[in-house]
Amino acid sequence: RLVEVADYNMNIRPRLTWSSIWETVGNHFARVGCHENAMVSMFAIDALRQLSFKFLEKPELTDFNFQRLFLKPFLVIMENPGSREDIRELILRCVDNIIRSLAHNLRSGWKIFFSILTLSSSDKSV
Repeated sequence: RLVEVADYNMNIRPRLTWSSIWETVGNHFARVGCHENAMVSMFAIDALRQLSFKFLEKPELTDFNFQRLFLKPFLVIMENPGSREDIRELILRCVDNIIRSLAHNLRSGWKIFFSILTLSSSDKSV
């Protein structure tokens, strides 16, 4: 249900209002993405992936960092030492899919993706 509410608000709210809403929703996804139960954390990552594809279909406005804010939960999960190895691998697959599909729309989101790739390069488990 949270995904539906986030998707709805993403499309009707001004971006500044949406970024305020996303701060709370994104923090929730980051916490749930680090859950010890694999099914719970995978659901959170899949929901983030779906919302990310929808969000990144819109071009980012010049001098704004909404993509960076939106994609931050992926980085927070990757940085968490308690996150599951299979979840970190799933995030890397999501990053790969997003880059392959939506690279033409990425702006501030690149910062998050490069941070994720840098972290994963030193992570022996992924």
